[in-house]
This record gives sequence, structure tokens and C-alpha cells, in this order.
Amino acid sequence: MAAKLLRYGALLLLLLGAASAAALYRYERQQQAFLAAPARTRATLPPADSTEVIVLGTVHFPTPTFNADSLYDTLETLRPDLILFEIDSARLAQVL
Repeated sequence: MAAKLLRYGALLLLLLGAASAAALYRYERQQQAFLAAPARTRATLPPADSTEVIVLGTVHFPTPTFNADSLYDTLETLRPDLILFEIDSARLAQVL
């Protein structure tokens, strides 16, 4: 039984890794296209009187087109009212 669970867990991790890699590839391609587009064709932020929820997913390591500086720049552009940050309980205990 434990071996079967281990195999399923390993398969799940493999599938999640593949999905993450595909999402990262799509994100980098979209970012390159966005940056290459003339500024007048880029999407603009919504009016201040509207409500919008933006989910910004990040990777846990820097890449050629995504790092701490690009995340900071994105947050500076979006100016969110609220930021939720995922952290596991062991790391949270270290921070607190």
C-alpha cells in the first residue's frame, strides 16, 4: 500500500512539474510579446471605480525573464490593495 501511494505521489509531482514548466514557458512567451509590443497597444489598468482580482503566480526561482526585480516592477505597476503570500507552516514559524 505504501509503495503504491509513493508511486502515485511521484507521478503527481511529475505531472505538477510538467504543468509548471509549461505554464512558465507560456508566461515567458507572453511577457516577451508584451514587452515587444508598442506601448500604445499594451493593456491598460482598469478605472479606479471598478473591482478587479488579479492572481499573479510566480516561480520559486529566478529565470532569465523573471526575478525579484521583475516581480517588484509588476507590483509597482499594479499597485495592489492586498497581497496574499503563500508560505508553508515551518517557514512561517521561522519568520514569526
